[in-house]
Amino acid sequence: MADNTHKALDVTVHRAQDLDNVEKHGRQDPYVRLFLGLHDPDKCTVTTYKKNAGELPVWEERLTLEHLKEETHILYVEIMDHEKVTDRIIAFTAIPLSQVREWTSNSFTGNFDVYNRECETRGTISLTLCIRDRDEPAHTHTLDSTSRPHKGRTTLIPEHKKRIGNLAGKTHVSHPIAAAANEAVIDLAAKVIAHSRSRTEPASVREI
Repeated sequence: MADNTHKALDVTVHRAQDLDNVEKHGRQDPYVRLFLGLHDPDKCTVTTYKKNAGELPVWEERLTLEHLKEETHILYVEIMDHEKVTDRIIAFTAIPLSQVREWTSNSFTGNFDVYNRECETRGTISLTLCIRDRDEPAHTHTLDSTSRPHKGRTTLIPEHKKRIGNLAGKTHVSHPIAAAANEAVIDLAAKVIAHSRSRTEPASVREI
């Protein structure tokens, strides 16, 4: 029996076009962050980053956000440029989920405007959004040359704009997978150093 308390939102991230180029040297490496609540944006799901994809990245990746509640009305989208040290915001938008629920199929493929940090329209992102019961199979949709996405509705949320402003000033934003890998390397290095010290320090000064 379907669980109507919570549903899932499948998002197939197709492509973006006409993005700003925030890369000072070379071409930017875009990836997409998706989340449902501004209260805890770290609980996001992300695409892989596309190296040197520039202003026309193509992903064709399906992401799933679990525990979609009936009172959840907005999908938050952020397009980031992956960097070795600090990832930078390329564009962002907020998508009302009412346009998905309006369709009897609970599925909607659209081109959605995205905005730069100054809240100016800077390109579009193509997404397929599908709301389903959690015990149903996930939905994947691929765009082809015959696909005709609808013009999707977007909105600018004041709290989201504030978050983007704060995000632009941070120096430690990074792709979650890359950040986890960096933390693992740092942890391993610390263990190696500690082990080396334990082998070289006299027994009288070692911690017991």
